[in-house]
Amino acid sequence: MQIRTFVGASAAAVLLTGAFLHPQAFAAPFVPATAGRAEAPSLGPGPGGMDCEECLEQNFERYLDALLARKPAKYKKLFQGDPGPEGPRGETGPGLRNIRKVLGPGTSVAPGTEGTDVASCGPDEVMLSGGFNYRGESFEPGEQTISASSMVGDEWHVTLVNQGTKPLEVVAFAVCAQVG
Repeated sequence: MQIRTFVGASAAAVLLTGAFLHPQAFAAPFVPATAGRAEAPSLGPGPGGMDCEECLEQNFERYLDALLARKPAKYKKLFQGDPGPEGPRGETGPGLRNIRKVLGPGTSVAPGTEGTDVASCGPDEVMLSGGFNYRGESFEPGEQTISASSMVGDEWHVTLVNQGTKPLEVVAFAVCAQVG
């Protein structure tokens, strides 16, 4: 969520992108005195016909998240008590060893088609991340689109769409390691 501030001649309004908060919900209502007692005026419907209380209830958490993201030092103290005592030191974790980059076999993709290459870690390894490279002849920018580059199960899949006039080769890679 982003916060955008618009400053006018004598007022500032905060617009929360992705969350509409009824402006009357934050205004100090004018309360006329009637026969010696104060009456709160109806604030009217908010977005989608919600009353202001319902609107605030549904958007309050998002509003606070936006404030904390923008000025954490200023607003965090509102939600944090005194620190507690330090806990006991935890056990040392197993750590990673034998970190390596594993290449897929490479996939040649003919013009006007798409192809997928896959890189896999060994059975005793975990995948930390992955990616892709191009291999072979040079290519012109705009001739190719990577439509997918992500982990699928325990493999890294890369799909290339060839929009050029010559074959292109894509090679997936996985970054693998052993735990412990």
